[in-house]
Amino acid sequence: MEINRESDFDIDYNIKDVELAQVRGCLILYLLDLMDFEYQKRAWIKEGNNISFHEEINYAEEMLFDDLDLRDYLEKKEMPYDRIGEFLKTKEEAEALYKVAEASWPMVTDCYTNDDYLTSAYLPKLHKAAREAFEAFMENEKDNKEFCNFIEELKKKEGRK
Repeated sequence: MEINRESDFDIDYNIKDVELAQVRGCLILYLLDLMDFEYQKRAWIKEGNNISFHEEINYAEEMLFDDLDLRDYLEKKEMPYDRIGEFLKTKEEAEALYKVAEASWPMVTDCYTNDDYLTSAYLPKLHKAAREAFEAFMENEKDNKEFCNFIEELKKKEGRK
């Protein structure tokens, strides 16, 4: 599998047991991005662009709130259990993803500039929630060696720990 973020939406990552393998794979990549503050500072903060962080995090937010409709679950205060089998595999994943949405939503509504994000009390909560969700998802992909190797190679390529 080629290590190329541009093809994220074109491959299924050899993910099994869900209807939307490509969506699940992309979601896991977004969780990887959302949990890593050092990566965000290095890759999302661009000199001379006061809204570059917003532009980058917006991709993940669009997936969470537009594509996956997590805003509706937040408004109803319901876990997205009904999405198990679609792109989620377990209740633990649903609960962890809900926490990511909870941590992210205030930034969607309150943050626009780089400084807004970097000083938001919600950013550390988002990092923690995204890390926990990433771990829950990867636990369920541990037998998918192709995908696990892809994630490890991507981390190396992007200078992550």
